[in-house]
Amino acid sequence: MGLNYYQMEKLNDYLSYNWGFSNRQDDYHGAVEFFGSTGFDIFENYSLDFELAYSINSFNNSFGVGSYELEYSMIMPSLLFNYFIGGDGYRFIFGAGGGYNYARVDEKIPGNNEFTRYNSKGFTLKFKLEVNTTIGTNLFVSIAGDLRFGYMSDVANDKTILKVKMFDDSNLNLDYHSLGLKIGLKYIFN
Repeated sequence: MGLNYYQMEKLNDYLSYNWGFSNRQDDYHGAVEFFGSTGFDIFENYSLDFELAYSINSFNNSFGVGSYELEYSMIMPSLLFNYFIGGDGYRFIFGAGGGYNYARVDEKIPGNNEFTRYNSKGFTLKFKLEVNTTIGTNLFVSIAGDLRFGYMSDVANDKTILKVKMFDDSNLNLDYHSLGLKIGLKYIFN
């Protein structure tokens, strides 16, 4: 399980201009992340990992006529090339790679009881630093930090593309950069 801090300038602007949120452009927001990965060593001190992460977050603001709600979730598969060094009971891993994100955005505006669903997708680059320490035979506690850069498409459905400002031509996208911290268990087969 992990926690990511995202900076999404256009989302912050969208929430601020249209729905009364008092965020600044440079504000980060936290999102919970669930993840799993599998991998194998390809050379001495080099490995290849496939990671699948799921990140979720929501925002809401109350008005006299009701409340505004926006929820997003992202499925983030990544392929990472790693360099590792280690010894008896520990391993340091430095990784880099990328993947393709899929995001779902659900929005409920004041006066409406139903959510409208939108989608976004795009490429991401990821860099990680991971430390593993043994707690048993081949079982490790894993603590990882990562940096991601996401380049996402416009938030849209078949009928609508969301605008950063209601009367502007700037489309909302979920481009981001994020810092993440994760903790989990890792089993290494010998």
